[in-house]
Amino acid sequence: MAAIREMPIDAPRPGRRFAGGWEARAASVPATEFTGDFFATVEVEGAVWFAVGDVAGHGLESSVLTMMVQEELERLLAEVCCPDPVETVRALDGAIGAEMPSNRFVSLVAGRAEADGSVRVVNAGHCPPLVIRADGTVETIPPGGPVIGIAPVTCWCPASVRLDPGDRLVVYTDGLLEARDEAGEELG
Repeated sequence: MAAIREMPIDAPRPGRRFAGGWEARAASVPATEFTGDFFATVEVEGAVWFAVGDVAGHGLESSVLTMMVQEELERLLAEVCCPDPVETVRALDGAIGAEMPSNRFVSLVAGRAEADGSVRVVNAGHCPPLVIRADGTVETIPPGGPVIGIAPVTCWCPASVRLDPGDRLVVYTDGLLEARDEAGEELG
């Protein structure tokens, strides 16, 4: 299971290697003492499951909800009860929906990467993941449905991409977009 590590943005990020030649790199730099952002990487049956998400809000309440969401997500992934990312997102929504306060929700990107380079991704109202091809071109994976924890009935549509050697999938939270430069301006 992945743990959130605090490190400066310019610090080298050690990668974690998985079967099939996959490598995951992650960093979390909370803006305050508490964070609502989370990530997970789990290798199951030769595939690499990954998720990056954000519980709406700030402070201790969002941080506690984040731990709940991440624990449930990691349980779902480790048990492989949902072999498809859409099923995983649906199961997570069902598990946390009753526990989520009405003023909170979760945005999430979850996916499963196979050894052949195929990746199936579900974007539940999160920042759009980017595919950076080896030649430098950038593709965007659009949202596939609403955020988690609000609506009683929801539907998500997956996206499929193929990553070749040298390609990268970049998944991030709004914390990156809202980070400020030395002059105090948001990076966007």
